[in-house]
Amino acid sequence: MADPMYDQSEAHHYVPVEVYNVDPTIHSTAAYTEVNLCIRLSGNKGNDVTLTVMGTDGSYYSVTTTRVSGGPNIGCLPAIKVDMTPSTKYQLDIAYDPTGDSGANPEWIFEGTFPDGKIKELRHTFNSNDGPMLWTIGNKEFKALTIGSPLTFEALASDPGSDDLAFAWIWSDFTPYDIHIFAHPGVFYTFAASDMFDLLPYMEQKFIFADNSIRTPEYDPIRALDSVNHQFAEGQMPYFLYVTLIGTMT
Repeated sequence: MADPMYDQSEAHHYVPVEVYNVDPTIHSTAAYTEVNLCIRLSGNKGNDVTLTVMGTDGSYYSVTTTRVSGGPNIGCLPAIKVDMTPSTKYQLDIAYDPTGDSGANPEWIFEGTFPDGKIKELRHTFNSNDGPMLWTIGNKEFKALTIGSPLTFEALASDPGSDDLAFAWIWSDFTPYDIHIFAHPGVFYTFAASDMFDLLPYMEQKFIFADNSIRTPEYDPIRALDSVNHQFAEGQMPYFLYVTLIGTMT
């Protein structure tokens, strides 16, 4: 309380504060496909073939098939998740051991079944008279088998505020953008496809809150993992096609 023995005065001091919104952050991206790899072996009994798949990301798979009588013998690996980014390279080794056969020249077929049901084959003929042999399929030849198959793209992003978070995938193959919106708060999710970036659905009218007078946001920061599938036409693949991801607030 003011002392009545003294004159009263009142003063104000204004400190202008400018608050900037913070852009969202894309933490990680991934691109992959899944494939079922098999080896098919014909020829005389006693031939063994081992398929080994090794990735620079530490992945390792192996399956061995032994030729017996009857139709061709087939050995398959479980579905393999193939990283399509340049950071992971693969090498496939096919080791042939003719021990125990009677001199046949078996035909060996490597085949892969991709998510759209397409089967891609690589053929090779081993001559048992030459003894054990090794056939290697390099990274470029292996990944070329995925041309025209569906790919899965993933991205993890966050925003420190309470904004809605949008992922805009731009494919550079003249197909519409894929736009996924994660609305805050909660687990709301909206999908849109558009050729124009300004056609993002306007969602703020659905999320109007009272003024927040405390220092921390009314809701926690938003974080979302987005996933989208895209299939490039097989005839486009000899050219470089750039996939662009824009993380934005709506």
